[in-house]
Amino acid sequence: MTLGSSAHTHVPLLDAALTVQHSSAPLGWTNILVEQTHLRNGELYVAGLAEHMICLVMDNEYALEQQRNGSTFVHTFSPGQAQLLPVETSGFWRSERDVRLLHMQFSPHFMGRVAEETFNLDSAHVELEDRFLMEDAQVIHIGYALLAELLDGGPNGHAYSSMLAHALATHLLRKYAGAKREPEQRGWISRQEIRRVLDYIHDHLSEDISMDDLARAASLSVSHLNAVFRQTMGLAPHRYILHQRIERAKHLLLLGRLSAAEVAAEVGFYDQSHLNRHMRRLLGVTPAALQRQRNVQILR
Repeated sequence: MTLGSSAHTHVPLLDAALTVQHSSAPLGWTNILVEQTHLRNGELYVAGLAEHMICLVMDNEYALEQQRNGSTFVHTFSPGQAQLLPVETSGFWRSERDVRLLHMQFSPHFMGRVAEETFNLDSAHVELEDRFLMEDAQVIHIGYALLAELLDGGPNGHAYSSMLAHALATHLLRKYAGAKREPEQRGWISRQEIRRVLDYIHDHLSEDISMDDLARAASLSVSHLNAVFRQTMGLAPHRYILHQRIERAKHLLLLGRLSAAEVAAEVGFYDQSHLNRHMRRLLGVTPAALQRQRNVQILR
């Protein structure tokens, strides 16, 4: 089965016992839904998950009794421990204390596409394991990187969240779906392919560019592009995009035709504060300092 690239609408887990404190939904991330939630003690019923889900415990030990997919489990979870719930999982949860959780949801469409592109597998025959208890440092590392990006308002854009989503999906498929057979892939990218990617970036800096966008521009898979772009350009795609945005912002600020807020929008930052932060970090100056520098040069 070949999966297309149509947009997917994530379906959040809704229940009176569960409060969403922070969600990536307003940021428009397409490949993953990340939510920090507060689960109150008591009972929770889930009737068939619409997506694959990782449920990571953020704080507090809490005792959980769970009945799902015909089995009963009991465990006292600690921070960093998680569950992996495949699509269509139904179940009944009973907990004895409040807890903060990090939910990460993938659509079967996205997981199938990663299975095809990265492992050359038929997506129709790829199934994730049902894991009541999962202790996985890679899941924790990527999960908290996604949460930090979410809490910061998504300053690195869709290319960054997309890269993390692909990395997490690849890890899950390899470790919890037995995916091992990878396709033969070139360890390089042709001049024409890299030119298409760079042209796309330069032509769409004002937009939120995703890894899917770049892969389509180069006619490559996301996993292949992500692997060889860094080798060719010396930077990961999201870092290259950020550097290009800062360079264009610097040019526009020195021209003096736009305000700092207008420049931020022109080069694809969410607002002026995001531009300020990244420009100070990469160039050691703020937009206001560049504008003052230009004014001094004009007066001389």
